[in-house]
Amino acid sequence: MKSVAITGALSYTGRYLSKALLDSGTSSVLSFSRRKVPISSHILSPTDLSRITTAPLNFDDREGMKEKLEGLFLAAKSAGVSKVVFSSHTRTSPTSPFSYIRGKALAESYLRSACSDGSMNYSIVRPCGIFGDTPGESILMNNAAWVMRRTPLFLLAGGGGETFQPVHVRDMAELMAQLGRSVETSGEEKDAVGPDAPTALELFRRLNGSVGGRGFVVPSGLPTRVIGAMTK
Repeated sequence: MKSVAITGALSYTGRYLSKALLDSGTSSVLSFSRRKVPISSHILSPTDLSRITTAPLNFDDREGMKEKLEGLFLAAKSAGVSKVVFSSHTRTSPTSPFSYIRGKALAESYLRSACSDGSMNYSIVRPCGIFGDTPGESILMNNAAWVMRRTPLFLLAGGGGETFQPVHVRDMAELMAQLGRSVETSGEEKDAVGPDAPTALELFRRLNGSVGGRGFVVPSGLPTRVIGAMTK
């Protein structure tokens, strides 16, 4: 691939993806983001950064962003993009109580529709969660640990038996890069998961003990929608 556009090439997963692509022969990366420098703990060298061009986005204009993102895949097709690789989530559902998950499901639908005439190829990669080499790169676990150190009770939705199968950020980036390099193929929809699959109860109780949490990790028996409303 001569050039690649990435929404967030200097972000968490984006910088690893940029590095993988640049190291494999991609000549340049266009980053659609308002970030002009990588987040901390970055792996990109000054030479790598010189090959990344930033096109800023205005994330404060929510309605404008919604309108533009809905047409993003059609715009890519009109621009002659060969293939889109989209990062989604393992539990995408248009009826999810979480707007992030619902949004991913809608984006998948938009992407399939845009590619249905065969003029542009696509792949969808679905991580359950992403972790990295340092504590600062494991954002979900850091957020949970912050709560555990400050509250006496950490409630889990349902019975806590749902499995959680995170993937390392380098593996996620390499899978996306691999699918992107396969520009002639289309329709790949892959879960990006690691080898370990603890239940939510096992994972968060282990985390609670590791960070010296103040209280208990308890299955609430309540649906995710109710837990989400309680924590807003």
